[in-house]
Amino acid sequence: MTSDTTRRKVAAVDRALLIPAAFKRGEASLSLAELAKRTKLHKSTILRLAASLEDAGYLVRLEDGRWRLGSTLSRLGALYQAAFNLGDYVEPALQWAADRSGESTAFYVKDDNVRVCLYRVESAQSVRHHIMVGEHLPLNIGGPGRVLTAFTGGTDPTSDEVRERYYYVSRGERDPSAYGVSVPVFDLRNLVGALGIIGPAPRFTEEAIDNYIDLALEAGIRLTGQLGGRADEMRRVLEARRGQPVIASGGFA
Repeated sequence: MTSDTTRRKVAAVDRALLIPAAFKRGEASLSLAELAKRTKLHKSTILRLAASLEDAGYLVRLEDGRWRLGSTLSRLGALYQAAFNLGDYVEPALQWAADRSGESTAFYVKDDNVRVCLYRVESAQSVRHHIMVGEHLPLNIGGPGRVLTAFTGGTDPTSDEVRERYYYVSRGERDPSAYGVSVPVFDLRNLVGALGIIGPAPRFTEEAIDNYIDLALEAGIRLTGQLGGRADEMRRVLEARRGQPVIASGGFA
């Protein structure tokens, strides 16, 4: 088999996967025209690929010509959930951000009226920010708490600002010696947690903070994608900051 043939086969798979990925939450079915608009594929290409997906149970064609997702996806989803371990996704993301920032990184989740540090990667530098995995901290101060509050119904002005920016910079709020940048992470349905880059205040110059915001946003976009969520708005923010299209997909290898 030639390399050209291999590339053609991979491209065909890539195109086929665009079809089930075009469905959004709450949509029972899509027409051929809607699929063509969302996938940017020709209708004839969609029909050819959809026929194979239907044979495998990934799609079902309705009597009116519309398409809906098939039962194979439900079965695979159940298998995925049974094998799912959040740490398998979060820890590489934290390591990726720590390697590029040189600072400690952490992932927090909301638990009633507090935030809990679920995962942590320590900075390699001798002077660094320390926190224990499992430690409970307040929601109303600190970057991760502000992010978790904003995306779980917070109504204060700060929450409004965080929902618009998709990041929050904490300058010594909880600990005067520590600064941080935090972003949200989503799955298919909800907020999963907040990812933060945290370190000693003297190292968080304005230039460094600007860089850490971009790093945190990119990590949040990639991790959200891995968890099945959509990061369109976060991507919009990062593209506006960088002034160019952002290709932030795939893993953290």
